[in-house]
Amino acid sequence: MNIYSNLKQASKIILLIFLISNLLLFPLHAKKTYFFKQDAPYEIHLFGGNTLDQTNYYAMSPNSFWNLGNVFNSNTRFYNSRIIMLGATRELDYKMRFLNFALEADLGKHYGIMNHWEADLLFVAKIKNIGDLPFHFSMGEGISYASKTPTLENASKGYDLLRRRTNYTFEIETRPLLNYLMMEFEFGSYESSYPRIFLRIHHRSGVFGLYCDFPPGCGSNYLTYGIRLPLNFIDR
Repeated sequence: MNIYSNLKQASKIILLIFLISNLLLFPLHAKKTYFFKQDAPYEIHLFGGNTLDQTNYYAMSPNSFWNLGNVFNSNTRFYNSRIIMLGATRELDYKMRFLNFALEADLGKHYGIMNHWEADLLFVAKIKNIGDLPFHFSMGEGISYASKTPTLENASKGYDLLRRRTNYTFEIETRPLLNYLMMEFEFGSYESSYPRIFLRIHHRSGVFGLYCDFPPGCGSNYLTYGIRLPLNFIDR
């Protein structure tokens, strides 16, 4: 194993330690010493959607998070590959100005072109009630593990059979374990026990070479829709 491989492995370990330390230590700076916020209920959510892929990759991965500006234009394709995820979340006993934090875990199934399971663990930062409206914005960061290598996260140089077009630029070789990043828009009241609905970008990422060769990097994007239900009865 060469020096580059050792550094790459070490960087993965450092990133994992950083994520775990943030999850465990962040709430300890709050006024209380609870890990979870005591008056915040457990919440479950269900979401699903289709994979999307941009045709104008240029020199980046077709599934780069930074290509999401093209999601709603003619350069985006939705493939016959879908995901459905079931997850749980609970707010942590820590707040930084207007930011609320939560811990989330998800387990789901891919079907269509891809057929595998996926598990995600992430730390979520949320801005609630934007403009005094029941509208909320969240970003989440964590890790994602696929039960086998996701087919659509790869790309072949030459004629790409999956995308049915010629790619003269690069090859992509992904990994089962990648970084996880999500961006979510949610609507509904946190003051009631009624369900809330949300739109989420579900993104697996190679983090600019941390998990796979860069350029072009690797990853996948899913445009998903979901519903979230607070389980208030658990705390009674």
